[in-house]
Amino acid sequence: MATRRSRSLLSPTKKPKKKAAKKATKKAATKRRATVARIPTARERADAAIASIREAKAQCDGEYFEIGKALLALAKPSIWRDLYAASSLREFLDDYVMPHSSADRLMTIARSYSKPLALKIGLERSFQLARLAEADDDLDPPAKLWRTNVTLQNGKRVQRTTAAELQRLVSAALLKKRLANANPPVKAKPSDRSAVAQLKQDWKQSIFADVNAKFRFNPKKRIVNIEFHVEELFEDEDEE
Repeated sequence: MATRRSRSLLSPTKKPKKKAAKKATKKAATKRRATVARIPTARERADAAIASIREAKAQCDGEYFEIGKALLALAKPSIWRDLYAASSLREFLDDYVMPHSSADRLMTIARSYSKPLALKIGLERSFQLARLAEADDDLDPPAKLWRTNVTLQNGKRVQRTTAAELQRLVSAALLKKRLANANPPVKAKPSDRSAVAQLKQDWKQSIFADVNAKFRFNPKKRIVNIEFHVEELFEDEDEE
């Protein structure tokens, strides 16, 4: 009796079906199309920039210069007004990025120094030095002040002045500028002074002579205010 050969030995090698090959080709084409990056919109690019700012801020304070540069790129009406419908840059920063006071510091630093110099000076001191250069019109830009290491109003050179000392110099410079821009007090005209003096004399000779009154003259508005207690208008009555 003949031995039956295995069926697998007699069966021909299976070839891939055309349908399966076509399906694999279509799948590969779909994958290639998916790898082509879609061009992000302006709002998506701005959202990505905000996300990178938040990430950098959370990771390390040493990234403050890069954060400031990124904030400057966002500080355009075409971004905060047109893309986020904010009424001001301050509103945009507070609502979408970070408190505007912190953002102002970082933008001031990024606007005033190169990255190596900003990192060398430090966050707070570089910010106060930039504020001082802005407040005092007689001073050079902050980067030049640091390089030339000039002597400041406190008698110390820039590079040896602390952030707290710079802050006090800023306050003094701002006060000086406000006083310089303030309007000088208005002086009373001689004719007005004579009229007020005559009013006081007439008051003393009137029925109100016993009333203790104060006369306050405003030369700017040319108004005389008379102040007294109402009780002084009543005569004292003898007790029965």
